[in-house]
Parts: sequence; structure tokens; C-alpha cells
Amino acid sequence: MDFAKAFDLHLVSFGLLLFVYFNTRRWTKENNSSRLFKYVIIAMLFNLTLDFFGWYMILASTQGDFARHLNFYLNTFIYATLALPLTFWIIYIDYKIYHDKVRLKKRLIYYFSPTILLVVLSLINLFVHVIFRIDSSGVYHRGPLFYLVVLIMYMVPVWSVVMVYRNRRTVSTRLIESILMFWIIPILAAIFQLFFYGWMITWPVFCVVTVFVYILVEKDAMLKDNLTQLDSRRVFEDKAKELIKRRVPFCLMIIDLNDFKSINDKYGHLEGDSALKGFASILKVSVKGSDILCRYGGDEFIALLPSDSIRAAEKVASRLESRLEDYNQKRLKDYTISISSGYRFYAHYEYLDLKAMLSQVDEHMYKNKENSRVNSKQ
Repeated sequence: MDFAKAFDLHLVSFGLLLFVYFNTRRWTKENNSSRLFKYVIIAMLFNLTLDFFGWYMILASTQGDFARHLNFYLNTFIYATLALPLTFWIIYIDYKIYHDKVRLKKRLIYYFSPTILLVVLSLINLFVHVIFRIDSSGVYHRGPLFYLVVLIMYMVPVWSVVMVYRNRRTVSTRLIESILMFWIIPILAAIFQLFFYGWMITWPVFCVVTVFVYILVEKDAMLKDNLTQLDSRRVFEDKAKELIKRRVPFCLMIIDLNDFKSINDKYGHLEGDSALKGFASILKVSVKGSDILCRYGGDEFIALLPSDSIRAAEKVASRLESRLEDYNQKRLKDYTISISSGYRFYAHYEYLDLKAMLSQVDEHMYKNKENSRVNSKQ
């Protein structure tokens, strides 16, 4: 393969990954999924850079003892870190399937095992050339255990496909399609490169497919709350500002879980998370598909209901109370979930910014919460 073309391919791939990295970076503080995806991008950038310089040393036919030793140690480092991007990919896939940080931490040693194996083989190769060698002319040769490295690399996609297959009933179709696309296309490229030595296309193909996975899966996930899968605060704010700008009437509703802190204190944060997810599922079935639902923070939720009347919010409040009653009766817990809500209708002729609107509705919600406390004591 012409070196100039290979240079262009790596440069384009590097640019695409940087674009995705800077688009995900601002989301990582509040989204575990995007933080893990960021690590995938960093590992890809790292290996793409190493791959470029490794092939440069081979294709440029650099001469001399210094160049030969540099070439050898650079390729040793490349083999030692070869599985890192794939390791971070399987960590990311695990989290996308289970959404469980505790479970993931317990399995990190297994997911890093391909990288550990390659590090060990690369260290052995420093003394016994089992993976590759560089002859006195600076020519690269594969060693007897080269295909063991290939086998270790293929462990990762097989592992992830098995994981997805076992959870196929709970995993979204889009995620399954994206994972299959991510593995199949680069594997075909790797097989091609394996038999047509000198074609440096494997990592660029991995990079391009990573960008597609970002577009198909992660970009949508960044717009969701990590726990409840409701829309993020940013989605709500963007949509509300759009309605205000276009003078579209809507109802703004704030919902707060009563005494939520006592659930966390008495039963633990995992049970608190379960309560939040349970309420989010009730909220989803209590509104129309066109309404915007957002976890605004902690145990506070917002519903944005495009409508011509306050009746939209009143109906949602009524449905929530009814479904919560059913939920509490069916759920065998020592606690119940109850809510306080505040809502207001905003007509197209009102000139309030979003901050002022939220302040008004929030005040209404806290008045209702206080009234509920007084009534419960009587």
C-alpha cells in the first residue's frame, strides 16, 4: 500500500476520533456511558498513533542499528497495548447492557485479561522472538506465536457477542446492530491485512466504525438520564426555549418525590435508585408520546406538555396519583412512593424566560408539598 495513502487514511481517522472526543467530553461528568465511550476514543487515538509510526518504520525501510532497535521496541509496545481499545469496548458494552457499575468493577480483571496476556507475550518476545523479529536488514518477520496474538484479539469480539446474545431480550435492537457492525467490518479488514501484508487499514476501519456507533448509539444515550433513561436536563431546556421562542403554549410541571431521603437512609442508595426508576416508568406511561420528560436532579422531575390548556397537566397529575396507588399496592415494600407536584399553563402571549417559569412552578410545588404535610398531621 502506498505510504502517502496510508498517511491520509490515518490522518482522516485521527480527525474523526478527535471530533467525537470533543463532542463527548462535555457530557462525561454526568453520564457514565459517555465517560466509558470517551476511554474507548482515547485508546483508539493512542493505538492509531502507534500503528502509524509502527508501519512508518516498516514501510520507510529505515536503515541502521538505531532504526532497527527503535523499530523493534516500538512494535513490542504496539503488541503489548494492542488489545486496549477492544478491552475498553467490551467494558463499554457491559455497561450498556447491565447499567451496573458495581458489577462492572468486579469483572474488570477478566476484561483486561487479553491485554495482560499480550503484555506477557511482548515481554517474552524481548528475549525470545515468539511474536516477531526484525532482521539485520530492518525487515519485519512474524514469529511462531504471532497467530496466538491474533487468537487473543479475537477473544474480545467473541466474548462481547456472547454477552449480547445472552441478554438479547433486554438489549435494544440498535445496540445489537451497532455491536455486530463494529466487530464484523473491522474483523474483515484485519483478515484482509493478515493475508495482504503492507495494507495498514485495520485501525482506520475500527476508527470509522467507532464514529458510526457514536452516531447510532452513544449520541442518543448522552441525551438521556443515566439512571431513569428519561430525557436529560439539557434536552428539556432546549425544547422549552424552542417553544418559548416560537410562542407555542404549554404546561410546565414539576414533580418531587416525598421523603425520598428517608428511603436512601433506611434502605440504601440501591433501593433509592430502584424507587426512582419505578417512578420514572409510571411517569412515562402517564403522558403522551410528544411530551418531554426529564429528571431535573435528584428526586425532582419535570414534564413539558405542549397544550392549549391547564387540563393537560391536571390529567397527568390525576393519572400519576392513580397509578402510584396501584404501584404501591402491588409492590411488596415497607415504604410507599408519594409525590408533590406543581404546574402552570403558559400562554403564547406571556413574556417570561425559562428561569422565571421554573421558579414559579417550583414555588407552586413546594406550597402543595407543605399543604400535604399539614393535612397528613391533622
